[in-house]
Amino acid sequence: MSESKSGTVLIIIGGIGGETTEAKLYYKIFSNLYKNFRIYLLTLYSLSDKSFIDPTFLIELNTVRTLSPFRKLRNLSSWLAEVRRIKDRIKPIITFSFADPSNFLNVMTKTKTEKIVIRMSGKLSNIAHYQGGSKLYALLYKMFYSLAYRVYSKKASLITCVSNDVSYDLSRFGLRGQIVIYNPVDVEYIRTASNETIPEFFQREPYIVNVGRLTEAKGQWYLLRIFKFLKLDHPRLKLVIIGDGELKEYLTNTSRKLGLRTYVWGMNEFTDEYDVYFLGFQRNPFKYMAKAQLFVLTSLWEGLPTVLLEAMACGTTIVSTDCKSGPREIISPDTDFRKIANEVEFSSYGVLVPPLEVRYKEADEPLDHRELKLLSTINELLLNDTLRKNYSSQALRRAEQFDIHSISESWFKILKERGLLYHG
Repeated sequence: MSESKSGTVLIIIGGIGGETTEAKLYYKIFSNLYKNFRIYLLTLYSLSDKSFIDPTFLIELNTVRTLSPFRKLRNLSSWLAEVRRIKDRIKPIITFSFADPSNFLNVMTKTKTEKIVIRMSGKLSNIAHYQGGSKLYALLYKMFYSLAYRVYSKKASLITCVSNDVSYDLSRFGLRGQIVIYNPVDVEYIRTASNETIPEFFQREPYIVNVGRLTEAKGQWYLLRIFKFLKLDHPRLKLVIIGDGELKEYLTNTSRKLGLRTYVWGMNEFTDEYDVYFLGFQRNPFKYMAKAQLFVLTSLWEGLPTVLLEAMACGTTIVSTDCKSGPREIISPDTDFRKIANEVEFSSYGVLVPPLEVRYKEADEPLDHRELKLLSTINELLLNDTLRKNYSSQALRRAEQFDIHSISESWFKILKERGLLYHG
């Protein structure tokens, strides 16, 4: 192979929230697979961390995120024109895109000489959730993408999905020919980062942790409601929530209304007197994950929650809702991915609890039967050191199966099989 950079590979990704981590991992994978090529990264929004990439090869469109359907259409039109200009300028031989609208932009701007690879990460049947439950929006969105998926299936050289459940769901809306490759985690990096020190009072006091955007899909208000009752049996227990998002005010207000002493980053003095700690975005959440008694995922829907794999790589015991989709495939891989838990399942690599209701709740509402099951499960694990230690060791083993080297090998095999690996 020539030592000079003789071609261009483009990666298109949203770049918001957890997609920064995804961008870092896939930039590493494709830089290794296409060593003699220039690897450009195009983000629709702004990355929270740019340290992994030479600024020469980073193109950020810095779009302001919106939930308005009309502004989304305006953004889509603007993006289409911009992506065409960028492809005309850098002339990629292959372009990888991650999730919609990045996939739509990639397909619709495909050039005659370019190969495209698209990655699907969400369920179309969940779309009403993304627009505040609007049935009209969901209907129009499904109609649009049911048509778009037929175009994807014809134009893309390769379509991958993040989970079997996502693949199954999208096939119902016309997507064809897709394969499943799970998301990677950098196990070695996570374990090194997890050894960093945390504030002294977190070292001496037990705590449970949740990491994720403060957004509807993550359902953190359920964890706050449950934590109020956990404190009755575990008065020293603390709750750490890491992440930022549009629900910051709602969640912090809910915490206070529940009578919990609440620390909010940038607003309070950081001391040990609080019950709940909202720490905001953290460049290294792994040091908090690793020392926690439990990692609790209260998500209402997912694609494949990489954060579960990160917590496993830290050796942290997992409790997760059996939401659609992803947690079951990670925690209980020997069961049917289409199954939904009705009761608590102490599974191979963690504990699954029945999915929670997709509904905001007030602080004074009584716990429903699903919340009570989650409460009793967390309480049981907090009281059983032996069970926690067993799940901790199992989690470490499971994380290895998603390590970046293993997932990179999966990409290598399928790209080679499809004739999509090039020599510069």
